Amino acid sequence: MAVSEHREPNRQSTLTTDPRELRLTLVNSPVSTILSLPGLIDVGEAGRLLGLEVDFSAAADVLEHLAGDHLPKICEVDDNRLYVSIMADEGDQSRSARVTLRVGLDQNRRPVELVIPRRGEGYEITYPSGNR
Repeated sequence: MAVSEHREPNRQSTLTTDPRELRLTLVNSPVSTILSLPGLIDVGEAGRLLGLEVDFSAAADVLEHLAGDHLPKICEVDDNRLYVSIMADEGDQSRSARVTLRVGLDQNRRPVELVIPRRGEGYEITYPSGNR
């Protein structure tokens, strides 16, 4: 299985890809718990992952950690939702799709990793590590 890593310039996050999923490491900390939470992904032209939103309303104990300063600058918190901006939308072909995301938490219940399926109903993420 081919795995590649994509690091955004001036950002501490890392996006690791393989044929089945994308793994966005927000903070370099070991994962001790994994949650499955609903979310939305934004996909642009040529299957580019533009961003994703995670709904933490079902994980109330994690909410207090969303406002912490441990998250990189690509993250925005609004109420019980976390939005992560991956890349700018460069066209008018973007769309959103509902997904179930796996959220890795560290021992302090802070979100440190997000895992996104590359394919689902109504979407396919082909870039990064795919069409460009």
